[in-house]
Amino acid sequence: MKYLIDCCKRVVDSDNKPKWCIKCGTPPNEMKVTEVDEPSESCDRCEKNERKWEFRYERQWKKQKELEATISKLRKQIRELKNG
Repeated sequence: MKYLIDCCKRVVDSDNKPKWCIKCGTPPNEMKVTEVDEPSESCDRCEKNERKWEFRYERQWKKQKELEATISKLRKQIRELKNG
């Protein structure tokens, strides 16, 4: 289900109706949320943000794999030094 948060014109994809806006901190009693069935104008911005986060996730995943490889390489060197 997609909801449009009126305070900052964001479309959020959520199972439950949002209770407050994380971005601008609008309290629940002042926030207006409407259910959206079709993509709106702000979806272009949402797609751009989603691509940006996917890119960051992939870059972080690659760094994580590189760090894990470095750690195993160092552990192997430590074992070799201990065994002598």
